[in-house]
Amino acid sequence: MSLQITNQDLDFESTIFDIRSRLSTDVASWELALEEYKALWKRLKPWSSREWIKKRETFLGHECVQCGSHTPPFVVQHLWHPMKFDLIFKMLSDHEWTQFKQNYVENLAAPLREERKTCPYCGSMSLYFVDSLQLWTCIKCKKRAKDPVIKKVLTRDGGHKLRILKQENFRKNCELFKKKQWAKNGKMALLILLEQTIHYINLEGATTFCKKCAFLWDKKGLRLCQKCGSKWHMLIFPCCIPCASKK
Repeated sequence: MSLQITNQDLDFESTIFDIRSRLSTDVASWELALEEYKALWKRLKPWSSREWIKKRETFLGHECVQCGSHTPPFVVQHLWHPMKFDLIFKMLSDHEWTQFKQNYVENLAAPLREERKTCPYCGSMSLYFVDSLQLWTCIKCKKRAKDPVIKKVLTRDGGHKLRILKQENFRKNCELFKKKQWAKNGKMALLILLEQTIHYINLEGATTFCKKCAFLWDKKGLRLCQKCGSKWHMLIFPCCIPCASKK
């Protein structure tokens, strides 16, 4: 099945909607849809499309919303961008991946465990029974208890056997699990990416910047402090250092 993108003068927005529609109705697989999405970005950037240019003309203000400059030229400044597909997929799969590793190791370890008496205070297995007191004493924490806690722990050679089992089977089982995850979460991750792209090309979360503010934001990762309006600081911080030090 070949890609649908053939025309150089593509309508970026309608193509994104078309990809989303075919993906939602399972006309195209998510793998093919992702390939089309990447090919679209290679052939045409949204800011060079006819729709974008029209939206830009009506969207741009007459001053920079950050520094207040009235000197053109002004640019459309996005304060956010669509996430990478791999990152979206990772966010969808992280919890299940963590759960899989925990369950996998636990299933391997289950036959290698045995019941042992442990200290109810520190969990140590180094206990001895004092006949005169009729109490169990922990060698580690020195505390005494009437009854120890029974726990299932690895046998003496259980740790070594578990490491061998993990080395033999873990990679193979991980590959099988990841294939299931791609089949399960690939479509959802791409639908989220397409939705974010639609918001992006509709200029949602965008504003008007002057050239200087846009350059410092995009290339240097700096923004003008909204409290004092004179100092610049990194995007990850809410304000500049002098303003943050003020009470």
